[in-house]
Amino acid sequence: PVLAVPDSCNGIVAAGRAMIAWDGSGPAANAMKAALPLLKLASDVTLFEVGEPDANYPATEAATYLSRHEVHAKVLGGDRDRTTVAEAILERGHHADAAYIVMGAFGHSPATEAIFGGVTRSMLTMSDMPLLLAH
Repeated sequence: PVLAVPDSCNGIVAAGRAMIAWDGSGPAANAMKAALPLLKLASDVTLFEVGEPDANYPATEAATYLSRHEVHAKVLGGDRDRTTVAEAILERGHHADAAYIVMGAFGHSPATEAIFGGVTRSMLTMSDMPLLLAH
């Protein structure tokens, strides 16, 4: 896992509110598992289902996993009719007053990421809050 802290931040508030950007992917699951020690310290955890979630791994299953580790998360669905996935994540993060966002990184092939960019690149460029990323 990588913790990316923007220049505009003084650090990460581990006891603050946390948001997990969830799409049911392996990278999202890896990021959530890697963040578990931080999530246990968080005052509040929100699982935000973004993009086209994998029906095999819905956010409710991730919430069940977290509850087994004494992290009780709220599950929120995403509405991104007018925004990109990255914009939707940041908007929800701001709305939730998140201290940091946990998310999977580089879920597409390197060629697709290089040509079209991706959510990871957009988040690293646009985010004004710390990101815990894992692949």
